[in-house]
Parts: sequence; C-alpha cells; structure tokens
Amino acid sequence: MTALSMDRKKEAWRDYYIWLEAISYFFQGYYMSGLSVYMAVMMAGWKLPLSAQAVIAAIAFIPGYLKMFTGLLSDRIPVYSWGRRKPYIVLGAALYIPAFVLMILIRDFSWFWVAAVGMAFFAWVLVDGTLDALTVDVTPEEKAGTIQGAANGARAVGYGLAALSIPFLGPKLGWALVIGMIGLFAFLQAVVVLLFRELPITRQELQEKLPVGKVFKQTFGHARSWLAIGFALCVLAPAAIRNVSQSYLMTTLKWGESPALLQAYGIVVFIAYFGNLVGALLVGPLLKQHEQDFKAYAWITLASWLGIATWLLLLVYEPTPLLVGFIQFCFGLGLGMITTSAYAIVMQVTPASIEGFFFATLTSAMNIGSIGLGPILITRVGDAIGSMIPAFNVTIVFNILGLVALYFILKQPRLDQFPEGR
Repeated sequence: MTALSMDRKKEAWRDYYIWLEAISYFFQGYYMSGLSVYMAVMMAGWKLPLSAQAVIAAIAFIPGYLKMFTGLLSDRIPVYSWGRRKPYIVLGAALYIPAFVLMILIRDFSWFWVAAVGMAFFAWVLVDGTLDALTVDVTPEEKAGTIQGAANGARAVGYGLAALSIPFLGPKLGWALVIGMIGLFAFLQAVVVLLFRELPITRQELQEKLPVGKVFKQTFGHARSWLAIGFALCVLAPAAIRNVSQSYLMTTLKWGESPALLQAYGIVVFIAYFGNLVGALLVGPLLKQHEQDFKAYAWITLASWLGIATWLLLLVYEPTPLLVGFIQFCFGLGLGMITTSAYAIVMQVTPASIEGFFFATLTSAMNIGSIGLGPILITRVGDAIGSMIPAFNVTIVFNILGLVALYFILKQPRLDQFPEGR
C-alpha cells in the first residue's frame, strides 16, 4: 500500500460508512440465514434424504468455493469509466432478480431450482466479495476494527432475526412471498453498498500490483501455502454439523410438518447463533494474549468438541425443543470459539504481498470443508451406521488434522511474502 493511497483513503473516509457497512451486513445476515432456512424447509417438504440434501447444498454453493476470483477480478479489471468495484456489485444485484423469481415460481424439486439457488449464491459472491475489497479501499487503518466490528455485529443480528422470523412467516404468508422478501433483502444490500464512494484507481497503482502469475505462484506454488490451505479445509469442518442438524430436525424429526415445531426450529437456530456470538466474545481476549501459542488453540479446539458431544444426548433423551435448544447453545458456543480462532490464524499466516487473494483462498477452503465436503461425509457415515447423530463426531478427525497442520504452521516464522515456488 503506497503512502499516496493511504492519504486518499483518509481524505475519502466518511463516518457514515460505518452505518452503511452495518446496514448492508444486516441485510446479508438476514437473507443468508433466511435462504438456509428456506432450503431446509423445501428439501424436507420434498422428502429428500439427508445425504441428497447435503450433495444438493454443496453443488448450489459452488460459487462460494471460488470467492477469491471475484476479488481478483474487481481488483485488476476496471469496467470502462464506471470503476472496478461497483460494476460487479450491480451485476450481482441484477442476477438476484432471475434467481429469486425462479425460486418463487418453482414449486417442486428440480435441477432448475438448484440452479436458481446456485445463481443466488453466485450473485452473493459477486456482491460480498467485491464489498470486501471496496471496504478495504475506503477504510483507513485506524478505522478497520470499528467498521469490521459493525459489520460482524449487524450480520449476527440479521442471522438471528431471520432464524426467528422466517419459520413463523413461511406458513402464515406462504413460502413464495417469504422467498421474495428474502430476495428483497439481498437486493437491498447491493443498493446500500452502492452508496459508498468508490476511489478511482490510478494507472500507477494498477502497475504496482503484483502480476497475476506471481500471485498464483505464491498462493499455489509452495508447500507452506498448501499447509495453510489444508488447515483451512479442516478447521471449520464442525460447522458442517450446523447445516446437517438443521436438515436433521426438519426431515428426520419432522419439525417442518408442524407449525409449532417449525417455530421452535427457528428459536433453536437463533439460540445456536447466540451461542456462536458468546463463544466469539469469550475467546477473543484469549487470542490476543496467546497469538502464537499452539496450546491455546488446542484447548480451544478441545472445548469445541465438548459442544459437539452434547448432540449425543439425543441418543438417550427425547428430542424436545428445550433439550435441542440447550444442545444448540453448547454447540454454537464451541463453534464460535473455533471459528474466531480459525480466522485469527488465517490472518496471521496470510503474507502481505498477496493478502487479498490468499485470504480469500483460505476462506474458500473453509467453505469447502464446512459446506461442501463436511455435510456429505457426515450424511454418508450416518447412512452407513444407521444413525446421523454419532456421525457428527467424524468432524473431530478433520479438526485433529487441522491441529497437526497448525503445529507446523506456528513453528515457522511469519513471512510478508511466500517464495514463488518452482
């Protein structure tokens, strides 16, 4: 980052950007959580097996595994005089319209429905990936913590409100109207983002960027980078339980067939998000004191396993909403702890020379582990052993592999730039 660009950031900064960021991420939290609830309800209603639901969700979310490329695209390819960020945000907003219209019109399961959901996720990748870059463009270093705190807090509120309201509104208003409302929230996020003032990039600043070939060599051409990618792939595997457990409640326990249980489903999902927030708040101060301490990360991971283990209570006791709510809180607490520590590690191992692309690559690997491979593995093991709950524990194996990778990562000195490989 040049001194000139830092000066331009300070000149362009407006305090109301914090409010714009918070509002946009509230909308994002609402529609991402709402879309997840909608998918669980629809697939349960279509009587799809849990293993099929996991595969369908993994396919629909393919754009989320490639999020790093949208940032690279908007970073280097301006669209005429319109800028290099906002044109891609406008494109994402435009793609929301056919995606959600198709979801409203399609009443029975088909691969057209999967394609529509996939298009909505692709639009989200365009909007959210470009928003990440735009936020970096306009935020001075001293404001970074404030604006990220506003974004994460507002997104958590959106997640929680959607989890509570969507299961209640769906049976009352009809799912076609509710999915249209979710689409409106998605579209509104893009509209709010357009209120940021995009800084024009100079020819000199474009020329100073690392060539694309070197970016790829540093990201994929060295053993150290693959160690970090392996860690990212494994560390958030327990997050797959959140997706599978929602489908388990809706399909196996048939909570989607009763309006009262459907509302209880929304409450227990909200409780899980609340536990997630508490876990993040608890572990944050600890990480500041033990940034490079492997033992601290190992203890945090072990604590998260206790949250996973509470699901085993459903093998002994009746799955009442009260018990499931307790389990969701414990699980959410552990997941919040491990997610916060995982992102802290990812930020530490990202070299400054390729920070945007490499960070996005690692978060894409997290998406593959938690949304792609994780749910498929859990449901396949659950089908093989005849019970889904014990299968949740297979994610602990991934965590152990992640800890092994982390041990070797933390033994090495931090670098501003990876060697480019051979």
